[in-house]
Amino acid sequence: MDIISKIAEVLASLIDCIVIVCFLNRYFKVKYKNELLISAFGIIPLFMIAHYLSDYFALQSLLQIIMSLAYAFTFLKGSKTQKVIINFAIVIVIVILNMTTILLGSLFTGINAETLTQEGSIQRIIVIAIAKLLLIFITYLCLDRSNGYVKLKRDEWILVIIYFVSAAIISLILLNIVMNVNMNSLKQIQMVSVTGLLLAITTISFVLIGKISKDREYESVNKILMVQLEEQKSSLLKTQKIYDETRKLKHDINRHFTIFLDMLKNNEIEEVIHKIEEFVDSKSDNSLVYIENNNMVNAILNEKVGICKSKKIHFDIKILAAIEKEKELETAIMLSNILDNAIEAEQELSGELKIILEIFRHKGIYNIIVTNNIETSVLKDNPNLNTIKKHPKEHGIGLLSVKDTINKYEGNFDCYEKNNQFAVHIMIPN
Repeated sequence: MDIISKIAEVLASLIDCIVIVCFLNRYFKVKYKNELLISAFGIIPLFMIAHYLSDYFALQSLLQIIMSLAYAFTFLKGSKTQKVIINFAIVIVIVILNMTTILLGSLFTGINAETLTQEGSIQRIIVIAIAKLLLIFITYLCLDRSNGYVKLKRDEWILVIIYFVSAAIISLILLNIVMNVNMNSLKQIQMVSVTGLLLAITTISFVLIGKISKDREYESVNKILMVQLEEQKSSLLKTQKIYDETRKLKHDINRHFTIFLDMLKNNEIEEVIHKIEEFVDSKSDNSLVYIENNNMVNAILNEKVGICKSKKIHFDIKILAAIEKEKELETAIMLSNILDNAIEAEQELSGELKIILEIFRHKGIYNIIVTNNIETSVLKDNPNLNTIKKHPKEHGIGLLSVKDTINKYEGNFDCYEKNNQFAVHIMIPN
C-alpha cells in the first residue's frame, strides 16, 4: 500500500505541474515551434519543487510561483503584468482546491481532516483523486471562457458537468466505504484501482468532448473558408471582365480619336464636338464606385450596383473612409455577403426597393451600416437570423462568415429595425 500511496503522491504533483504549464501555454501561446519540448522545461523543475519540498508548504509555493514566472517570461507571449497575475492565480487556485477537497471530504464522511492529509492511507489517495478531478474540470472551464481553447455548447457542458458530478459523488461514496468497512490489503488496492480508473475515464471523457467540439469548430471554419474561396474566385472573374472591358474601351478610344483627328483636319469642329459628347455619354458610367486603394471593395460594390440596377433596387452608397489594406479582402467578402442578403430581401417586397450602404470611421473604429426596407419585422419572427431557405445546411454560411471575420478583428455585430428598415451595423477597430 505504501508503494501505491507514493505513486499517487507523485502523480498528484505531476498533474499539478502539467496543468500549470498547459494552462499557461494555452492562455499566452508559446513563442517557439516545439511546444512539447518547451513544456518539459516548465514541468520538470516544477515537479521537482512540488515533490521534494512537499513538507515545506510556504517555500514550495513561493518557488513554484518563481519557476512558473521564469517559464512564462522566457517561453511565452503576452504582457509581463498579466503573466504575474495569472501565475499567482493558478498557484492560489490549486492550494484552495486541495484545501477545499480535504474539508469537504471530512464534512461528508466524518473523517478527521488531518487524517486526509497524511500520506500512506487509502482515504488520502481517494481525496487526491477527487482534488485532481476538480482541478482538471476548473482548468477546462477557465480555458473555455478565456481564449476559446475549447468552445463547448450548452448540451456539451451539461454532459461534462454530469461526468464530473457523478465522478465526485462516486469518489465520496468510495471514501465513506473505506472508512466504515474493514478491508485487507488486496481490497484496498482494488478500491484504489477503481478510484484511479474513475479519474482516468472522466479525464478521457473531458478530452474527447473537447476534441469533438474542436472538430465541429474546424468543420464550421472550413465551410467559411470555402465561401471565402468562392468569393475570391468570383472577384478574379470580375477583375478579368473589367480588364477585358478596359481593353475594349481603349480600342474604341483609339479608333474614335483617329476619326476625330481626321475631322479636325477638315475643320469639322462643330461635328467633332457633337461626336465627342455622344461618345462620352455612351461610355461614362455615373454609378461607378471608386474608393482609393480599395480595388477589391470597389469590385464588389460595382458588381452589386449592377445587380441592383438590373433588379430596379435603388442603391445609395455613402463612403467616407477607405478600408485598411490588410483587412480589405475579408471586408470585401463580408460586404458581399451582407449586400447579397439585403438584395434578396428587397426582391420579396412589393413597395419601394432601397438599400443604403454607409462606411465611415469614428474614433478609430470602422463603421459599416447596411440598411434595407422591410414590410414586416424580421427580428420578431426570426431573432437569431436563421436561414429560411429550402436547404439550410447549404445556406446561412454567409452570416457565419461575417461573424467569423468580426470576431477575428475583435469587432462588434448588431442588427436592429427602425422606421420599416432593417439594419446591420458592423464595427471593426482600426
